[in-house]
Amino acid sequence: DFTPAPAPNQSRHDFGGGEYLQHVELGTGEYIIVLQWDDDFYSLGAPQGAVNDLDIFLTGDDGTILYGFNRDNNGDASQGIPGGDPIEVMPFTVVNPTSTNIMIELADGSGPLPRFKYVVFRAGDEGTFITDPPLGMAAGNSTIVGHANAAGTMAVGAVRYSNTPAFGGTLKAEGFSSTGGTPVSGSPLREKPDFMGPNGGNTSVGFGAPDTEEDNIPNFFGTSAAAPHAAGVAALLLHAHDKFGIPVPLDVRRILRNTATDMGSPGFDYISGYGFISTYDALKQLANPTPILDNLNLDNLNTELYQPGEVAFTLIVEGQFLEESSVVFFDGEELETNIIDDNTATVEIPPFTGNPPVWIFTPPGPLTNGTDGGMSNVLTFFDDAPEDVIIEVAPSEKRYGEPLPEFTFTATLASTGEPLNSEELSLLAPAVSFSTAATSASNVGIYAVMPDTAEIDPSLYDAYRFFLQDGALIVNPMPVTIQPVSPEPVFYGDPIPEITYEYIFGEEGEELEIDPSVAGAIAQQHTNALSLANGIALVNGIALVNGIALVNGEPYIDGSDDGIANGIALVNKTFYVSQSTVDAAGTALQSGIALVNGTGSEKIVQFGADLFTTAGIDNGDLSGITNGIALVNGTPLVNGTPLVNGIALVNGIALVNGIALVNGIALVNGIALVNGAPYDLLNGTPLVNSSGEYNPVFDAFENVLGILNAGDANAEGPIDIRPITVITGLDAGTQYIIPGGFINDNLILSYKPAPLVIEPAPWAVFVGNTTIDYGQEPPFEVPVAYEPYNEFPYGQTAEDVFGTFQFSPADGCTSATEITVDPVPETPNFDVAYFSGSLTVNPAPLTIEANTSYITEGEPLPSTFTSTVTGLVCGDPAPAASSITYTVLNNDYLPADSPPGPGVYYVVPALDDPNGDYDNYSVTEVWGELYVIPVVSCEERVEATLLCREPATLPGEPQITTVLHFEYYNPLFVSMYIPLGPRNMLAGDAYYVGEPPEAFFPGAYTFDIYTDGGSLQWEVQTDECATPSISGNGLDASVCEMPGAFHPAAGSGPGLASEQAELSVEIFPNPARSAAWLQVRNGEGPATVEVYNGQGKLLSAGTLPEPGAEKWMLDLSGYPPGLLFFKVDCKNESRVVKLIRK
Repeated sequence: DFTPAPAPNQSRHDFGGGEYLQHVELGTGEYIIVLQWDDDFYSLGAPQGAVNDLDIFLTGDDGTILYGFNRDNNGDASQGIPGGDPIEVMPFTVVNPTSTNIMIELADGSGPLPRFKYVVFRAGDEGTFITDPPLGMAAGNSTIVGHANAAGTMAVGAVRYSNTPAFGGTLKAEGFSSTGGTPVSGSPLREKPDFMGPNGGNTSVGFGAPDTEEDNIPNFFGTSAAAPHAAGVAALLLHAHDKFGIPVPLDVRRILRNTATDMGSPGFDYISGYGFISTYDALKQLANPTPILDNLNLDNLNTELYQPGEVAFTLIVEGQFLEESSVVFFDGEELETNIIDDNTATVEIPPFTGNPPVWIFTPPGPLTNGTDGGMSNVLTFFDDAPEDVIIEVAPSEKRYGEPLPEFTFTATLASTGEPLNSEELSLLAPAVSFSTAATSASNVGIYAVMPDTAEIDPSLYDAYRFFLQDGALIVNPMPVTIQPVSPEPVFYGDPIPEITYEYIFGEEGEELEIDPSVAGAIAQQHTNALSLANGIALVNGIALVNGIALVNGEPYIDGSDDGIANGIALVNKTFYVSQSTVDAAGTALQSGIALVNGTGSEKIVQFGADLFTTAGIDNGDLSGITNGIALVNGTPLVNGTPLVNGIALVNGIALVNGIALVNGIALVNGIALVNGAPYDLLNGTPLVNSSGEYNPVFDAFENVLGILNAGDANAEGPIDIRPITVITGLDAGTQYIIPGGFINDNLILSYKPAPLVIEPAPWAVFVGNTTIDYGQEPPFEVPVAYEPYNEFPYGQTAEDVFGTFQFSPADGCTSATEITVDPVPETPNFDVAYFSGSLTVNPAPLTIEANTSYITEGEPLPSTFTSTVTGLVCGDPAPAASSITYTVLNNDYLPADSPPGPGVYYVVPALDDPNGDYDNYSVTEVWGELYVIPVVSCEERVEATLLCREPATLPGEPQITTVLHFEYYNPLFVSMYIPLGPRNMLAGDAYYVGEPPEAFFPGAYTFDIYTDGGSLQWEVQTDECATPSISGNGLDASVCEMPGAFHPAAGSGPGLASEQAELSVEIFPNPARSAAWLQVRNGEGPATVEVYNGQGKLLSAGTLPEPGAEKWMLDLSGYPPGLLFFKVDCKNESRVVKLIRK
């Protein structure tokens, strides 16, 4: 029972006296300790499984944990997480004899304190496992359980064959041999084991055990080896019972128990049972053996004085299988025989003449049919006794697939070990033939070769007795290199060619003979293995890898970009892929990849070289390209569970290629894999360095690389992995085909990549005819066509292949007539020819706008004007002032008089370009205005008025809360011009949007200024008047009586604004830059708006709903700077207003 140790170690078992550590002495070799406790098994149907979680550890003398290999066994019922089985397995290897401690800990649990035991299944090379406190021999310490403890079975323990008397040893149970004494409810303790049998002998099957005799023949250890030996003895008893007609029933167990050789104290014990099994003594219980006479020993006759027959003497008879009932016959007469032991007897020989025969006779047993026992061979005193010659087949070897070798033998005298002389050998050699079950196609293993002497010359029998000894033929694996056959070069984007393989037998450069049927079978096995990937044929499931480099001329996967070759070499490598990865992959049709002889339904598994960086391998990272996990050296780790040959073993024990797996943990020569790292014990210390580095354990699979997907990492059952052929990429250049492998114990498989040359695909790019504006900035809209197709291989687009084209000329500052691709993009997968297109360069728009100017009445027309030039591109200079001439026109568009009268005049600019410096431009001359300001008194000045205020907002101006409606009144019949500045300004601390007008038309007009509600007033000062006209302040303005319905009073004088009260049209602000407001009042029905430039060219037209209080925002960005005329038609009325667009 689990007994808590004193605090603070109450979670640990008290081995006695408050001690929670059990000291143990260990020898060298491999150990397997299994802890089991009395609890429910999830694997046997218990809903929650184990309710307690016990763990077992190796510790230092101070309790420091050195090694443990424990799992969570009881889950969490409150979270609905089931537990497992009440078992922990702790495998480890001891390099040097050492001592350590066992500690049992109750990690968690909700049930009563459990009963437990730990079983040492493997105890090093010599069975060393000495504990303090000792394990003892109590019934509770028994390890014979289950079927081995059943009443009807014969349980067999193990004794190393070299410890048996036949080999000069002392009988001793193996350390791993199980102990009896397990109680069974309702029954007394059963006597188990029944008896012991030999183990460790040679066998023809390799289990990975050590070759203790170093004779290159595998050994077979364990009670699994001892039990067949005992079963063989039982079979002999059964055969003898039938052959000799024994009339009574046969009790095999009783006979084997009663005839066993005691190993310890007399009688039964729980370690060795009734003793070591004795075949000879057991068979003697049924029948008598036939004796063999080996020699007539004359030691009791003084042969220096007498010859046999001259005097009586005591003859020592030497032979085999002598029984108490055996008698010696001399010249046909039975002599009184004294049996010394199984091999020796004495008789008295009287004087005789001649050469009488001597033999031994054993009568049949009392229960037999009389066919047992019998007469031995005959010897005489004066004939030379035939010498024993041992004919032994010499050891031989061959490799799988090779023809049988020429067998040979040795013939030696048994007495001296010397070979027969050459003359006798010449007679013997032709007569000896050989037979074996092995053929050229026999699997790797050890096969008996039997000699046959049926054709021996009869004369040899006079001198020799021949004893035949079989020999061993060892069939070794055949080295085979699998290499794809390099296809003819293909172009990028062509269907992947069919892949075939060649199989190179033997070592490089070796000439050998191979059975054609074996070579064909190997090729077929390989083809069948590759077709396992979702049942797809040979080339199906070809994988693509990015990131292949050449290191010393060999292909190399390196997914990093650090410039260091730290990835995986592809020489002698093969790939495996999980079935779930294949299932999740797209088909060839979906991937845009064609296969020769393909249907499009083949799977294309794509993965990235980033799987094979050192860090990616160590960490089990997913690929950045697809959800892939790399398996390295054939040892994928999925939740710490290694896969061997694609078989994941979880919560079970199995043998895979001789590798034991316990609870899903691979045990390779007793080394446990802990998350992929092998743990050894060196003087009680695990051999794992601080950086976690380790060497792969599965050397047999060191040339295997594999791919899992993320879903496999969480798989609970076995993960099915299949071989797959890999192409390192489809880009132009030298790619490599890495052959998919397969598992065949008859072969030492190597893999050699084969080059696949992919040429760049021939392609053409045609640049289409293109029109641009002079000075236009790129990118241009350039049509491009491709041949032979506008679609590219593998679903690529033109942008994927070429990126964004750049052209020459690169911008619109050119006079070129052709447009070409320049620079040419790098397209390693395409051999591209480029063809130019024609280029048309349209003139760029250039605006020359005469600037507004003014003079006072009575002054002559100005001699010079200025203009604003917009639209220059390509760094071209503005026209010289001297190249622009000006004409001043009156309202009738006639040249104005000088000095002109008060009013507004048009200033018309004209560009003089005799040298064609501006041929790349389409020039638009925008008329300006010349204001002739009349001389007036203060009574005739422009009056400023603040009409009212109302709430308002402006898009993009969160500070605006108010709109102020201002009005000016010009009492004259001519327009006035007062530029913005000290004589025409808004004064106050308010934030505002908008400006007062500079041109003041006859009559009354309004404009709006948007503010944040702060202090603001308008001040305007007319020439010849010392004081300005000042409006009211926005802070004090009255609120408009009808918010949103305010409209300005009609102008009372002539001008370009509304001239009739019936239809009112207003645009403000004026001048404007990017936008202005249009308001139409007092009209009937929809209004048509047409926009003209200064030369009368219609620029745009549109329709407004029925005029009213609503203002309409005008987007001026599309109009050229200069003078614009807005003509508004509403039913039968028409108005024209002017706007200056800056």
